[in-house]
Amino acid sequence: HDQYEAMTFAEELLVMSDGEVVQKGTPEQLFETPINDYVGYFIGSPAMNFLSVDSDSGGVNLAGQSLKVANHADVSGSLKLGIRPEYVSVATSRRGPNVIGAEVVGIQDQGNTRVVTCQVGDQSLRMKLPREVEVPSRGDVSLSLPVEKSLLYANGNLVGA
Repeated sequence: HDQYEAMTFAEELLVMSDGEVVQKGTPEQLFETPINDYVGYFIGSPAMNFLSVDSDSGGVNLAGQSLKVANHADVSGSLKLGIRPEYVSVATSRRGPNVIGAEVVGIQDQGNTRVVTCQVGDQSLRMKLPREVEVPSRGDVSLSLPVEKSLLYANGNLVGA
């Protein structure tokens, strides 16, 4: 059960949990739009970020900062914003659509990439960056979360799926 090998060679994958199929699809479908947080954590390294949010008019609120999501709907329950570390980037400006303030708390060197751990309020968020991207080793940073890659989950399930 090697997810990297399966993602590389398979045309279609089944993700199972407790003997039940959780999601079936192409490697791209499972990576881009995991049906629930189980698949989001299982596929990818590092795993997908899942951050607790509150519903906001037309979007979500993360630690007092408004964000838009690709699949917003009026839903209730435990809401989380899901975004892959590969899609979080350092913003060139402190202002702009889906730009949030964060604090860099750690960097893991992985050869040609680095995994940067940031604190947003009381939650951790990771981003996976190419080595050549400048990022402070500690301190404040602005992050960009593309709307089309920011997904809303309610009670662990992708909204609208």
